[in-house]
Amino acid sequence: MIENDLINDYFTLFYMAYMTPGTRPQVSGKLPANRKTTPYIFGKHDEPVNIGYITERGTGMEPNMVNPHEKPVAIQPVRRKQYSAVLFIFLLLIMGWLGAYVYFKAETNRFSNLLEQGEYSEAIDYYRHAAGFLPGGSEKWLKGRFEGALDVRLEEMVEDYLSNRADYSELSSCLKAVSQMSLAPAHLKKYQALVEAEHASRFSDEHRAISIVEKALEDYPGDALLEAQLARYRKRAAELVLYEGPVQHIFFHPLIVYPEKAFDDDRMARGLNEFMVTVREFNRILASLYEKGYILIDIHEIFEERTNNGRTELVRKELWLPKNRKPLILSIDDLNFYPYMKENGMNQKLVLDSDGNVAAYLISPEGEEITAYDTEIVTILDRFVAEHPDFSYKGAKGIIALTGFNGVLGYQTNAISSPSYAAEKEQALAVIMRLQETGWSFASHGYGHIDTARRSLSDLIEDTEKWKVEVESLIGPTDVYIYPYGSTVPTTDPRFKYLQQSGFRVFCGVGPREYLRYYPDSLVMDRRHIDGIAFWQQPETLVDLFTVSEVIDPVRPPL
Repeated sequence: MIENDLINDYFTLFYMAYMTPGTRPQVSGKLPANRKTTPYIFGKHDEPVNIGYITERGTGMEPNMVNPHEKPVAIQPVRRKQYSAVLFIFLLLIMGWLGAYVYFKAETNRFSNLLEQGEYSEAIDYYRHAAGFLPGGSEKWLKGRFEGALDVRLEEMVEDYLSNRADYSELSSCLKAVSQMSLAPAHLKKYQALVEAEHASRFSDEHRAISIVEKALEDYPGDALLEAQLARYRKRAAELVLYEGPVQHIFFHPLIVYPEKAFDDDRMARGLNEFMVTVREFNRILASLYEKGYILIDIHEIFEERTNNGRTELVRKELWLPKNRKPLILSIDDLNFYPYMKENGMNQKLVLDSDGNVAAYLISPEGEEITAYDTEIVTILDRFVAEHPDFSYKGAKGIIALTGFNGVLGYQTNAISSPSYAAEKEQALAVIMRLQETGWSFASHGYGHIDTARRSLSDLIEDTEKWKVEVESLIGPTDVYIYPYGSTVPTTDPRFKYLQQSGFRVFCGVGPREYLRYYPDSLVMDRRHIDGIAFWQQPETLVDLFTVSEVIDPVRPPL
């Protein structure tokens, strides 16, 4: 221990100077009362010193009683007040050490309190401040104490998480803070493995959970907790069922937050009634989907490449789900927040809050600026999945289909010549990255939202190239093309072939029921539209998802 080393250093200094065995004055018998003595130090130059006595008669020296065979050599006189000075210095050192100990203990307690309160940013700043002005040895000591406190806190949090008493987000924030503090608690890798494995398992990704724990056991062989978790995940994996039924794909447009502004009998009211849903309706639909046993999946879970007789083709992928669960793909069209949306009671854009989480920004009818988590599909679904992780397979959320003619996600990334372009692009990129980290993916919805079936090949080429320059450069490559208006073209059409050559191989139209076809080089599926048209004109097509009368907003006017 570092603190023991410091104590040893102080005691060594004292004993070397005054109290080390073999250096204390020693005589045999009593000296005559009339014999005056003066203390001297005897010893060789490279050996510990010894003390003898010199008298007024004879040779002037008494034998060295510690080593009588060695002839003592007089070096220098030592005065009694020097002993007092050495003792005083030693006491000062002890007081200094006690003061340092109290200081380090107080700093550690404060650091521990910040961790317990979840104030991780403050804990980072506190550690850096506390360690910043200390010399190397003391900083190492403080770091060791902080690592010990962090190890204790992580152990508690992991235990709480495994027992459903703590959220993943809290643990994730703590582990992120650890990486920023350059601290290395003794069991950090073990805790990280336990958290990530449990997180994967809660999203029904049992095989990933097993892989994580097996790797951790290489570093912690025989660890009882890791072994117990591994047994649990293997049991859950054995309970998964191969799903071979239909795959549903539903889609929405951005949500109406203030129905009084959307359904106000202006020129936009009917279109909003036909194609949008309100926040209240979406929340009720979500609850129904969960109750009916649906589970969100990524669209890439339904196909894979397979080589047969030297030919590679797309085929249906095996999908192992928890018992009584049905796969569901969800997508959102036009999450660009066009001007008409902002003017009619909808959100303005997606933003990141101070903790880096996605939120919606909007302006109330009274003109108040609001940052909310319960007004848009993305944020509502993020929270719903956090509360019901079994509603998502491997953490999947949905597909965001973007155009580009009015920017993306509420940012004017189309205004390349604008002075604010760089700032708009930077903010959009930050939101995009966070969405991708939290289970969202992206698709092309065309640059100008053109009707593919009614436009020429040259128009489609121009539109696609612009989309790739302004949108794909932000979101990264995607192989999913969602037809604007649901207006599809045959797989033999030159426009279809061009889209394939541009990197797309999953093509989504619109229809009232499930439709999915596999081709050797592509996949074509329909998406079921969840909107006012379906509510008012096709309620019977939605009964496997929800009951319209139970979800429809009473403020929605009839079509």
